[in-house]
Amino acid sequence: MWENKKYDVLLEEAKFDLDVKKRDELLLKAEQLMMDEMPIIPLYFGSNNWVQAEMWKVLT
Repeated sequence: MWENKKYDVLLEEAKFDLDVKKRDELLLKAEQLMMDEMPIIPLYFGSNNWVQAEMWKVLT
């Protein structure tokens, strides 16, 4: 399992920071750190498919 103390610290700081701009910066740093070490790779991207019948447009 992947662990990184700096990543954990950044997330902990972001969790309690009330300044939105600073929190975004902390989360961006944490994300960049994780992407640099790439402990996970996405294997599946979900999607939703749907069809809308023309007759339902009359009701909306």
